Formats: sequence, structure tokens, C-alpha cells
Amino acid sequence: MLRKFHSWSGLIAALLVVMLAVTGAVLSFNPVLERAQAKIAGTSSISVAELTGKLALNYPNAEQIQRTPAGTVIVYYTDNGDLWRRFNQPNNG
Repeated sequence: MLRKFHSWSGLIAALLVVMLAVTGAVLSFNPVLERAQAKIAGTSSISVAELTGKLALNYPNAEQIQRTPAGTVIVYYTDNGDLWRRFNQPNNG
């Protein structure tokens, strides 16, 4: 009985470790994929100050602005006490 319990618990633990390893390997490629999809901004791109000014006009209650490696700008803002987020592409608005 004890051997059977030990073998089943070992099998379950091994499956859990394999699942964690596979999902960890998949998630580790996310930054690589974002970098590969990034478009290189040309010399006509706007400056950080201009981008921040435009975002502040559109989202006056902005609390945080993030830029992902792919170039997407994420704006976190509040509206009537609710927290929202918007994804913006600086190249096309």
C-alpha cells in the first residue's frame, strides 16, 4: 500500500514539475517575441515629451505610462473611480 501511494504521489509530482518547466519555457520566449515584432521608429518619430503631452491631453487622469519592448504604450488612468488601461501605438496614434 505504501509503495503504491509513493509511486502515485511521485508520478503526480513529476507531472507538476514537467508542466511548470514547459510553461516556464514558453513564457521565457515572450520578451523575445515582443522584440522581434518591434518596429524601429524612424527619425520622424515624436519625442517622449510630445508623446506624454498628447497622452495627458487624451487621458487627464493618467496615473502611469509604460512602454513595452515592442513599442506599445500602455496608459493606466482612472475614470469615475475605476482603473482603466489603454494600449496605444506611438507610430499610428
